[in-house]
Amino acid sequence: MKNTPLLLAAAFLLSASLTAQNVALQEDFSSGVPPTGWSLENVNGAASPGWIISIAGDQRAQHEDEAGSHTANNRMISSPFDLSTFTDAYLHFDTEVKYPDYMANHPSSKGDGVNAVEISLDGGVTWSIIWVDSSISANRGWATIPLSTYVGTPSLQLAFHYYGSFAQEWFVDNVTVSDDPSTPPPPPSSWIVNLPASFESLPFSCDFETTAGIIPPWMALTSIDTATMLPSIDGWCNMGQLGTASPAAHSGPYCLEMGLDPNSVNTPNIRNTMVIGLNGAGATEFDLGFYMVNHGDETHPIDGIWISQNGTDWYSVLRDWSSVYMGTIWSHIPVGDLSGFGVDVTTDFYLMFAQEDNYPYAYLDGIGIDDITAGPAVSVGPEYAITNLTAGQTATLECSNNSAGDQVIFAYSFAGSGPTNTPYGTVEMSMPISNINPIPAGANGTVSIPAAIPARIAGLTVHTQCVVLTGGGNSALSNALHMVVQ
Repeated sequence: MKNTPLLLAAAFLLSASLTAQNVALQEDFSSGVPPTGWSLENVNGAASPGWIISIAGDQRAQHEDEAGSHTANNRMISSPFDLSTFTDAYLHFDTEVKYPDYMANHPSSKGDGVNAVEISLDGGVTWSIIWVDSSISANRGWATIPLSTYVGTPSLQLAFHYYGSFAQEWFVDNVTVSDDPSTPPPPPSSWIVNLPASFESLPFSCDFETTAGIIPPWMALTSIDTATMLPSIDGWCNMGQLGTASPAAHSGPYCLEMGLDPNSVNTPNIRNTMVIGLNGAGATEFDLGFYMVNHGDETHPIDGIWISQNGTDWYSVLRDWSSVYMGTIWSHIPVGDLSGFGVDVTTDFYLMFAQEDNYPYAYLDGIGIDDITAGPAVSVGPEYAITNLTAGQTATLECSNNSAGDQVIFAYSFAGSGPTNTPYGTVEMSMPISNINPIPAGANGTVSIPAAIPARIAGLTVHTQCVVLTGGGNSALSNALHMVVQ
């Protein structure tokens, strides 16, 4: 593999029954690879282990890249199935590819890999290609292939054919041949994580300042080494209990940071999760929103947001952090209604934010989460960000998400984080507070200015926030930043 092999105790389990009237073939690989009636074929005779049960422990069929020691050319062949009485038929399967840029048909190909599905009408003597993987990103999803050409045939076999020289990795699960054209719903996943002891009512918000580094009973954190499934000193699932946010949170001194310890010199694969207990009794709106930064996180099966009724069966709300947002400037993510994911949100339920990877937080890896809301949809106000806050250099101060012509005041203090009551609202700065004269927002609603940072203030913490004068005597406050001058 191109990364440290993963040993996941969590499993993707087939637990949702299919609605097809007729099912000709169904396999979830829970009994191993090859399952009963299936077979493996090594086409070129190389020293290749071929198709195996997933080394991640999630009960999928997997073909590794095998470290480039040879060219792998292997088939995983299904048991025979009968379509003689079918009037229509479809193949559905759960598929995931890693390192898709090592496949031959990738737009930026680095290799010769091919993932293909083949069909045989003569017991495997000859094969015809019916599908070729054209993935351009490392995502897990469903493939549906019409088999109408083959209805009326009494004996057919499928082959999942892998080819590659130190190329892609391919995972296959939940193979079904049926007469149902609709793609099956994704099954729930079973993750082993700590659960909170209580539930908070909707509407809910968490800015991590209210908890002030103390894990509340409605929240539970997990940070484990996936090789041992035990807590690790290299893990970093920090909501303030391990220290203030660095780099800066979206607002205030705290946020959720998930990655490895920023000071770690090791690279174990660490799984981090934050689970929140929620209760939607009496609520009429169930919209989820939050702010995030992505420091370069790679994709793992658990990455994203999950929802569960019982804390065991988890349904995906959002998958693959890097497909959601990639950037180190805080961005608001409006997820939308939580009521459409197979969980009753009008009673107790669990919401999980999860991340897994093998580098220190804010160094090549890591996900930051802040200002979570669940309930009525939240309108987003002015957004404040600072880059290159380094002594003796020029920083960039930017306030966005305003209306053209709004007057933006950049205010700052070295005295503390407040709170201080002002005519514009309560700010997270202590007196004395200094400010830069108002600057009008441009046509795109953004003000971006350079600021020379004196060398003498290295190591000091600056508390800063924008006041936006919107006209008619109205104003708005941006998120506050509490940053150490580097």
